[in-house]
Amino acid sequence: MKEKKLKIVLDCGNGATSLVAPQIFKKFGFEVIELFCQPDSNFPNRNPEPTFEATRFLRERVLKEKADFGV
Repeated sequence: MKEKKLKIVLDCGNGATSLVAPQIFKKFGFEVIELFCQPDSNFPNRNPEPTFEATRFLRERVLKEKADFGV
């Protein structure tokens, strides 16, 4: 029986992790849905602070994609 890949939504917040995080998670076998994974020091999509409001897009996308979790 084949194991199901975990589906995750990865929010890099347009930060430096955008350059490596998607590849790392894919290497570990996750199905990755990328969110704001293009580096941009102006942070055009959301506030980079780890606040509840800043995670709104991530929470919505996890539900929309029926992902197992969001990071």
